[in-house]
Amino acid sequence: MNKALIIFIPVFIVLFVINQSFYGGCFKGYCLAAAFPKIIILSAIVTWIFYAISSQEESK
Repeated sequence: MNKALIIFIPVFIVLFVINQSFYGGCFKGYCLAAAFPKIIILSAIVTWIFYAISSQEESK
């Protein structure tokens, strides 16, 4: 779980900044509130992919 959290936090931050840059760099409260659900889901998916790949490499 700790490893997944270490992967999740940077992925979340990077995706969040990239997402907001596509919306004109809007970092106001209403823009951030609208972005959180989508970014959390995308971050979870990307984290799961990275975690699965890294666990396969460790088992080899």
